[in-house]
Amino acid sequence: MTLADEGGVGLADVAKALGVDLVDVPAEVVALSPVLTSAEFGCALPEKSLALALEAQVDKARARVLLASLADGSKGRKNAAVLWVPFTVGVSDLPVVGPLLPSGVDVGLSGVGVLAASKAFTQPEAAAVNALLSGKSAVALPEPLVAGGAVRVEARLGTVSQVIELRPKAKPKKHKRTLGAGQIAGWWEVSRAVGPVRVERVGAVYTAGKVGVLLDAQVSAGGLVLATRGLGVEMPLKAPHTPAPHLDGLGIGFTRKPVTITGELLNLSPPPKGYRFAVAGMAVIEVPTISVEAVGFYAHPQAGGEPSLFLFGTLGFCGQRGIGPPQFRITKFAAGFGYNSSVREVKLAQMDDFPFMGMLKSEQTAGDAAATSLAALEKLTKSSAGQKAWVSPQPGQVWVAAGLEFVAFEFVTAQALALVEFGSVLTAQVLLHAKAAFPKAPAAPYGQVEVDAAANYSSSTDTFSLDAKIKDGSFLLTEDCHVGGELAVRAWFGRSAHPGDFVFTLGGYYPTPNGDQDRPAHYPTAKRVSLTWQTPVGSVEGTAYLALTPSAFMVGSLLKVAWAWWILSAGFEAQVNALVQWAPFHFEVSVDLKASAQVDLGWAGKPSGEVSISIDVFGPPVGISARFTFWGYEFPIEIGEKKTDKPKPLTGERFRADLLPHATGDSGKSQENVLAVRPLTGLEAEQQAAAKLPAIRRVSALAFSFETHSAVPATDVYLNGTHVAKPKDKTLLDIRPMGVSGDHGATSAHRIKLTRDKTAVPIDAEKWGVQVLSAPVPKALWGKKEPTPKVVEKDTTRSDYYTGVRIGVPAPYATSTVVWKTKAADLGMESATQRPLPLSASDKPAGPRPKPWNQEGKKDNPEKSHVLVIAEEIAGRKEVRRDLWAALPKGLCPAKADDAMTGYAELAGQRLCSEPLFASGWESK
Repeated sequence: MTLADEGGVGLADVAKALGVDLVDVPAEVVALSPVLTSAEFGCALPEKSLALALEAQVDKARARVLLASLADGSKGRKNAAVLWVPFTVGVSDLPVVGPLLPSGVDVGLSGVGVLAASKAFTQPEAAAVNALLSGKSAVALPEPLVAGGAVRVEARLGTVSQVIELRPKAKPKKHKRTLGAGQIAGWWEVSRAVGPVRVERVGAVYTAGKVGVLLDAQVSAGGLVLATRGLGVEMPLKAPHTPAPHLDGLGIGFTRKPVTITGELLNLSPPPKGYRFAVAGMAVIEVPTISVEAVGFYAHPQAGGEPSLFLFGTLGFCGQRGIGPPQFRITKFAAGFGYNSSVREVKLAQMDDFPFMGMLKSEQTAGDAAATSLAALEKLTKSSAGQKAWVSPQPGQVWVAAGLEFVAFEFVTAQALALVEFGSVLTAQVLLHAKAAFPKAPAAPYGQVEVDAAANYSSSTDTFSLDAKIKDGSFLLTEDCHVGGELAVRAWFGRSAHPGDFVFTLGGYYPTPNGDQDRPAHYPTAKRVSLTWQTPVGSVEGTAYLALTPSAFMVGSLLKVAWAWWILSAGFEAQVNALVQWAPFHFEVSVDLKASAQVDLGWAGKPSGEVSISIDVFGPPVGISARFTFWGYEFPIEIGEKKTDKPKPLTGERFRADLLPHATGDSGKSQENVLAVRPLTGLEAEQQAAAKLPAIRRVSALAFSFETHSAVPATDVYLNGTHVAKPKDKTLLDIRPMGVSGDHGATSAHRIKLTRDKTAVPIDAEKWGVQVLSAPVPKALWGKKEPTPKVVEKDTTRSDYYTGVRIGVPAPYATSTVVWKTKAADLGMESATQRPLPLSASDKPAGPRPKPWNQEGKKDNPEKSHVLVIAEEIAGRKEVRRDLWAALPKGLCPAKADDAMTGYAELAGQRLCSEPLFASGWESK
């Protein structure tokens, strides 16, 4: 059977006719469009199977196509298509490795093909299809055949070859060519020497419409090792199919005692967005006493951009030698910087994965430094688990880092790293890992504690955080006595979501009926500080916590002891919890003790007994409540006031004295400091630098603005008597410590009065840029009263009150100006011939000779500085100036021009920047 078509019959056309889906196959491969030249057909009627082998012309190569179809029981048919294009591409012309390959031995590709199957073919089914053809087609179905699409590449090493299949890892979405979305590679493990070149593996790769061969190989000579990573050739599947070299990385190593040098350079492909190419590298130099490790990165930008780079390195002292006294020996230094680069925030749980901290540790054995640095380099520059790389390009950001590893008192080893990043965002991080063991190795330790800590501040959130934890594996006395616990600190500043709030917790919070539901969502969690000791005859368990928030302090502990021997068992439990709240003041202290015992008599039963006592101390009003339980009988005891859920409100006088801010006045006494006025712009430079601002301040009339702030929030704001802000949603002022809230709330007015010469200034709110401010205020002071005491609130602040006003004084502007009438004749030109010039070239100077500046009053010229003369004598010459003022037209000078000019005299030393020429001895008559 012969097929003929003037334009050629393409693979896509034939596959479509047979119902074979090529969705997994790259468009570049499908677009090869072979022109059929011959065909071979085979079929088996009983099995309802058929095969068609076609030979076609693809560019200058002879391509072969196999189409197969097989009955699939009652489920229809299963179809498959294979395309194979032979060609030769080798690496013998590449640098480093190519010249070293023996003549006639090459590493490369022998062909590329496409494989697609609608359903899987078992080995017998694929073999049956292949048997239908004579074998002259030189193309067959793989036995067995997996469903889906794949690119097949034949790699060769000398006379040996291997077919490598490249398949997408994930199930493709409909109408999406997954092989074209990224790079897919397959490897052929070789581990074979070819001349002086040792080939570790040969790979095939498909990426971005190109297929290629990769080679991991190395060359060794005289202690020097030169290795390639991903060296190979890529060929576009689109014409003209010009091969191009490819290199993922290049490594170098040199070993000659006592020196070991290792280096690696990686080509990061694809580069980060906005950059043309990116490379990363590492280097390690080791000698018996010290080692140097460094990792780096450089990304070249697109046109118009700036490069991104970073460098981080360590200097270590081998064998725990270090420098410094035995009490504190430094064993490793670290430093680094980044330009147009950003470091991802390091969470406490991620410290073990942060490469910079890993490079600071000296626990690796000799020769491991290179592996550590290479692993660090890959982690730093590659994203994983949906997160961006540890260090990534970020235009405008610059960071610096410094760290050290040290040994303290011979049994504490620690690594500390500080990193500061600045630019559009300011970030500071401090990381610490410490391990203490006693006694020190090689003796078996009686105690070991390992701690991680991470502190962070970011201007983007304006929040400080500190987290620390005792790591798993820490113990005391014996390895069966485990210790643990966590610490967390948070502080929210002015631009954060919760300004003024803070929390310190070691081991968690006061136990409440709802547990974590009573904790604000922005408060961190912390596991209890714990001790757990299991022994063959019993156990000891203990926990403790301590916490401080803006509204409460809490502390507590729990101890459980269990013992069992033969038929006897006993237990003891002690628990203490203390809570102190303020605004209003309230405290609770509870102590619970319980002891129990049991005897196991088998068939006779398990008699047991329990004794417990609980004591609660609370106030105000102060009272004690106790319960004593013995053998199931309870005896209550009440002393003092009964416990109430409603603490006594504060009086207004106590509230102002205890909870409003105070400051020391000029008289030395404490006084309320509720209101404040702060200049924002326009304050003169010399006053900005002054340690203490004067009572009356000089400001610029061009750009002066200021802000008022009140520690007592307001429901209303008045500006020169005008009501500029009314209560939000008719909200009244709640004062929790006084029990004032809701419909019984108070009103608070923030009044501002601006005057000029004791007269109110008319203010246009738009021209003056009036802004009413609403900063968050703590609910502990200004929240609604709670029916029962609570440790913390889910939202500790509120923003529905006014806390101040921002005002900008309008810049001065010109008003209407009087223009004097001038005669045209006065503006005319005077003829030089009618009136001679007052001076000629032959005239000699007359009158007193001007003297230069003499600021110091030297002996050879003892007269005062002229600036000093003006400052000291201008006020005394009022009478001299009066004659001049009287001679001038009355409308020309303002009425106040005839004064003593004392103000000018005071400013003469500041306003006269250089010494004026001065004709001394002149007096007006």
